[in-house]
Amino acid sequence: MKIRLRCPGCQQAYSVDGQQLGERSAPFVCRRCGISFHVGPDGSVQATVASSSGQPPGTVACPACGHQFQPGGATGAAPPGPARPTVLVAEDTAYFRELVKETLGDRYRTILVSSKADALAALRREKVDLLLLDLSLDDDVDGREVLREMGSKPCPILIFTARDEEDMYGDVWTELKRLGADDMLIKGMNVEENLLRKIEHLLPERP
Repeated sequence: MKIRLRCPGCQQAYSVDGQQLGERSAPFVCRRCGISFHVGPDGSVQATVASSSGQPPGTVACPACGHQFQPGGATGAAPPGPARPTVLVAEDTAYFRELVKETLGDRYRTILVSSKADALAALRREKVDLLLLDLSLDDDVDGREVLREMGSKPCPILIFTARDEEDMYGDVWTELKRLGADDMLIKGMNVEENLLRKIEHLLPERP
């Protein structure tokens, strides 16, 4: 049984496997803002003081194929060294948000959002080096609305979609390019390698 919950800090949405929670409350760490909280068996959320245990969040499942994984890695300060490129991920499905964050790892700073409003706010607030944009966002909003309302193009844009490949070329791709899209990646099995390759191609060389 899947349980939908939201982080009490940043309101990031998650879908977790109810069996992972057990009969008692389970610790959970938000992958977006890093806040620690507890989740009850019924999905109730109670904020707690961040602990040093580093407990991972519950299983995240792909809504299409059912593949599950537990996002790994500690949430904390960025590693020392040059500033990392910032990738804004506008994606309404928790599985793909976590998969992208896991794939990019520590090499990139990722900002995860699921709605048009949050994507536009992040583009205004942050210096974003690349926008990874799903075409289906929260509340059934078409991701193209982000492109139409963001004003001048702030960075390279990679479309990340599960829509049928045959539907994504021709007039659809022509419109996406007119709105500012630079490239497109169709979601599928073992998409991680292609995702990294396309991001590396789109991001300008950094000193």
